[in-house]
Amino acid sequence: MTILKKFKVSDRVILMVLSGSISAAIANTFGYFTKFIYKPTVVMPEAAANLFITSSETHTVLGFVFANLMSYTVGGLHAVIYVIVLDLTGWRYFWLKSAAVTTMGWFLVVGVLFRALGVYKTTLLSSVLFYGAHLVYLTVSAYIVSRYGVPRNELGTAGRSNKLEGFHVYHSPARKIKTEIKKVKLKKPSQGSVI
Repeated sequence: MTILKKFKVSDRVILMVLSGSISAAIANTFGYFTKFIYKPTVVMPEAAANLFITSSETHTVLGFVFANLMSYTVGGLHAVIYVIVLDLTGWRYFWLKSAAVTTMGWFLVVGVLFRALGVYKTTLLSSVLFYGAHLVYLTVSAYIVSRYGVPRNELGTAGRSNKLEGFHVYHSPARKIKTEIKKVKLKKPSQGSVI
C-alpha cells in the first residue's frame, strides 16, 4: 500500500493510457449494469464500435472485444485532451475540468455526430443513463490523474519529475557517470593544486 502512495506517473503517455483505460473499464462495467436493468440503455463500447460496425455485430464475442477496445481508445483520447487542458490551465479543479472535457465530447459525439450519422435513436432515460456512465468515467479519470499524475511545472527537461524518487525515475549507470563527470569539471581547483 505504501508503494501506491509514493507511486507517481511522470510520463504523459503512460498517465493517459492508465487513466483512459482504467476509467473506461469501470464506466463500461457501470454501463453494462444499467443495460442489464434497462435494455434500451446505450453503453460506451457499443456506441464507439457503431462508428465502424453494425449493432448486431457488437453482440458477438469478437464484436464485444472490438467494442471494448474502441471504448478504451475513446477513453484514451479523452485522457489526452484532459491532461493537455490541465497542463494549459493548471493542475487544480480536477473533477470540474474532467467534467468539462467529457461533457463537451459527449455533446459533440453523441449529440451531433451520432445524430448526423443516425447511429443511435435513444430515449430520455437511456440518454441519462449513458451520461451517467460518462459521469463515472470522468470521476475515475479525475481521481487517477490527480492522485498519480505529475503537474507539468514539476517535470524536468527530460519529462521526468524533479521531486520524485522511485523505480519510474530510473537513471542508467551511463547517465550517472556523465553527471559525475560534469560535476568534476565544474569544480574549481583548490589554490595549491597543479593543473
